[in-house]
Amino acid sequence: MSSLPIDVKSLLTSLKNVAENGSFQTLIAKVLELDTEIIDLKGAKRVQDRQLYDMERRLEDAGKKLGERGKQLSALQGTLKEQEANINAIQTELRMHKKNAEDSLRSTKAALKDKSERLTELESCMLELKPTLSEDISESRFEILFQRAFELANQYFSNDLGVDGGRWNVLKGHKAVKDKISLPSADTPTAKKMRMGAFLAVLSSELSEHVFLPTYVPGAAGEFNRFLVDLAISEPELGAHLRSVLLKAHQEDNKRLMTRKHIQIATKNVFGCLEGPFSDRPEGRNFETDVEAICKEACDLWQYVQTLDESVTPSDGLFESSFKIINFSSLPLSVHNQRARSSGGTPAKISKTKLPANEPQSAPGRVVWPSLVIEDEILTSGYALSEDEVKEGKDEEKAEARLSRREARRKSRAPSMTEGDTETKRHFLYPKGGDGQKGT
Repeated sequence: MSSLPIDVKSLLTSLKNVAENGSFQTLIAKVLELDTEIIDLKGAKRVQDRQLYDMERRLEDAGKKLGERGKQLSALQGTLKEQEANINAIQTELRMHKKNAEDSLRSTKAALKDKSERLTELESCMLELKPTLSEDISESRFEILFQRAFELANQYFSNDLGVDGGRWNVLKGHKAVKDKISLPSADTPTAKKMRMGAFLAVLSSELSEHVFLPTYVPGAAGEFNRFLVDLAISEPELGAHLRSVLLKAHQEDNKRLMTRKHIQIATKNVFGCLEGPFSDRPEGRNFETDVEAICKEACDLWQYVQTLDESVTPSDGLFESSFKIINFSSLPLSVHNQRARSSGGTPAKISKTKLPANEPQSAPGRVVWPSLVIEDEILTSGYALSEDEVKEGKDEEKAEARLSRREARRKSRAPSMTEGDTETKRHFLYPKGGDGQKGT
């Protein structure tokens, strides 16, 4: 409570003055003034009492809230202690896991190092395979190989080789020709087409059987070779992996010996079928040399094909989209066709002009050059004689057979015919070389 605003000393002095001066009115005024101040003080006191009461209530409420907060704080302190205990437990567990992880990491690093060393060792036993590019094989390699073979066919079999049918007997018996390609003995354009087709068919057959094989398999074992082909189809990645290992493991000396052996076998078989027409001709030796050269080219190509990451196989399965029909229309199939050979007997230079396929006026009749496939996908097309050409060859051979039978019957009916008459008649039926029919 605040002190009274009236100074007592001043009041006493005033009363004394009043008494001395006798100024009662002044005293009364002072008293009234004092009463007013007392009333104001009482009002102020009541206000202060109310304020004090309010403050006490607020303090009481604050005390209650403080008590509640204290309880909450106590609860939080308890929770905090529990959390601290949990944190300590988790930290302990984490330290244990960290130790285990570090131990595991050290073990894993050691195992990884061991496996890396093992992988490096294994990779040293594998040949890195190249990506398979269709244009690399079809445009730059396999197509050139066919052009080379076609050049040889044109070089040796588009000339007049005589009408002695016996010259072709061995060729007729080859599995790629027998009952598939007819071989008329006359030097007609049709007969020359059939001879060229037969040569290509025999060459590609021998290449497929003796050259287009895994050179990394000792002896090219049949069962194992079939296993590799089947594996490449059913499990391409596993087949490629096994091939890379075998390629790396196959020693270079053995590979060269095997390659040379395959080339010799293929050359011998091809020349053995076709040496008859050249038995009395000086170009026979050159022909054998050229066949060997193309077999070597095919072998070199196949060495490259085996290093690709996809398994490439030759196929003579006949469906039209995988084979082109050989275009003979631009070839001078006549007696005047000269061989493109240098005097030294070296193989003729490969023509860089691609051989166009005929317009599809006739379907493929007989395959003479395989296509290359990856599984069921055609990598590069093969070549075939058309159905019409095969039919023309067959019809011409049948016509020759009929003429031969008639000639035999004529001879049997006229045993007294002179040798000169017989020769004259033979010339009429079979024109000699130099007078043969010219092709278009």
